[in-house]
Amino acid sequence: MGTRVIGDSLVPVEKNKFNRAYWLRFFLCSLLLLVTFEVGIRLFVVRNPRFEADAGFGGLVPRAGSTRLFGTEGFGVTSYFEHGEIATPYRDGVSVVVLGDSMTAAHQVPNDEKFVSIAEQGLRDEGAVVDLHNLGRPLQVISDIVYLAPSIIETYSPKVVIVQVSYSSFSLSLDSSMTNYYTLKDGPPPKLVHNSNSENLQMENIISSSGLLTMLQNRFYQIFVLSRLDRLAGREVDQFGRTRRGLVSDKQIVFLVRSVVSAYPDARIAFLVIPSSPEIRPGENSNISWNSTEDAELIGLISSVEGVEILHPLSGFQKLYEEQGILPRGFSDSAPNKGHLNKFGHQVIAKALVEFLLRILK
Repeated sequence: MGTRVIGDSLVPVEKNKFNRAYWLRFFLCSLLLLVTFEVGIRLFVVRNPRFEADAGFGGLVPRAGSTRLFGTEGFGVTSYFEHGEIATPYRDGVSVVVLGDSMTAAHQVPNDEKFVSIAEQGLRDEGAVVDLHNLGRPLQVISDIVYLAPSIIETYSPKVVIVQVSYSSFSLSLDSSMTNYYTLKDGPPPKLVHNSNSENLQMENIISSSGLLTMLQNRFYQIFVLSRLDRLAGREVDQFGRTRRGLVSDKQIVFLVRSVVSAYPDARIAFLVIPSSPEIRPGENSNISWNSTEDAELIGLISSVEGVEILHPLSGFQKLYEEQGILPRGFSDSAPNKGHLNKFGHQVIAKALVEFLLRILK
């Protein structure tokens, strides 16, 4: 028991009462800080959508009508239709499916600034009633695109399939840790293997309900998962920050391209190779390079397969920089021309996509 002075008297005070009051204030202040932090994250940093099970479209997909906030690179809010399809302005017309990885999903920019949405609106402005379905997902690779083909054909009956790719789209299609992969180690017959989806719907939705948990999950994903997949893909970074092609042979790339063509027999197939250029080279004599040997090699391999077309809007990126001094990648919260496409890069891709679809859908 302690004492305190009241007037000229010493009044005994129980220490445990003081301790209880102290810890209660500490708890309430901590709770207020946590709630403020949680609200701030959900409003300004990151917020995942609610998920639902959809076996035909790969397991867990964002629920129709839900939204995703992505504010760690750019600041984009993405909303969804059924089957995890990213919402676009229109839902009628000639069906065109667009598949790809995080470049197509484009969580860094809002729905109306993604190249698929811009292209759909641009086609309407030209009088072409075309319904573009954005089925882009981070880490979606060729093996996923082939595996999803029966469900995509049944649901969308696409007349055209646009497949956005990089070397990782091919090299990771051969890795057994992926949800879908090809066994191409030692020769024929190649086999597409599907790993049973181990994602837990209830756990994913618990994480999605908290901005703090979502941020921690995303951080874990960036540190451990993406770095591991970089190693599996055989990526090596040179002194200029450029990545070398993954551990996949020319023959395997050609086989995977043919697999896509076979999986969508009634659709016209086009591969979109988003230019890795320009490259900003650091140093006293820093300059911008527009040449990418890796892009040229990949385009040559894809175009060797009969029945496919190539979209590679490098000239659009060059024009953007030469006329406006704008780079196609990078945001105010990221390094210049690093990472994903900004809204200007998406506009260039959309313009090329509109021109291509107007030509083939005449």
